[in-house]
Amino acid sequence: MAMFDKMRQAKKLYGLQKKAKAIQRDLRDTEIEAESMGGQVKVVVTADQKLQDISIDPEALKPENGVKIEKALKSALNEANKEAQKIATSKMKQISGDLGLPGF
Repeated sequence: MAMFDKMRQAKKLYGLQKKAKAIQRDLRDTEIEAESMGGQVKVVVTADQKLQDISIDPEALKPENGVKIEKALKSALNEANKEAQKIATSKMKQISGDLGLPGF
């Protein structure tokens, strides 16, 4: 009976590993765009929090806007990363639910 239980556990673990890899691919392929300064500053990150693109409207690139652009970039990046974390957490709950962990 112990051998059968070990085989069942191994099969479950393999299934969880496959799900984890699929989720990692999904996070890598999911892009989140955030903007600030009325759309003049845009960032794109993946759900695994890799920065993909930064776009700044040329009209905003004036020396007097330096601090404003810095703040706008921080704001947009923070917003995009916050959304990426929500997505990643939601997807990881799928795996933790399969493990039967309490509180997930």
